[in-house]
Amino acid sequence: AISAEDNITFACDNVGIGLTAPASKLQVDGGIQMADDTDTASASKVGTQRYRTSGNNSYVDMCMQTGATTYEWINILENNW
Repeated sequence: AISAEDNITFACDNVGIGLTAPASKLQVDGGIQMADDTDTASASKVGTQRYRTSGNNSYVDMCMQTGATTYEWINILENNW
């Protein structure tokens, strides 16, 4: 098990979790769980996805570039209950 407060960098081509020969930069054998990323949308966040809830709603968002120098969290899917 890896336990660290800092970012972890791997010096290899592909990283596999739960498998020995990953075919992509990151391949996971099983589901992934993501949480709310509350950082402001920015160039360094482009491509980041987040899951969040508010009241009786849940959202899946992605940080996207929306102009030459602008970035926003764009909603991909919203669920109400």
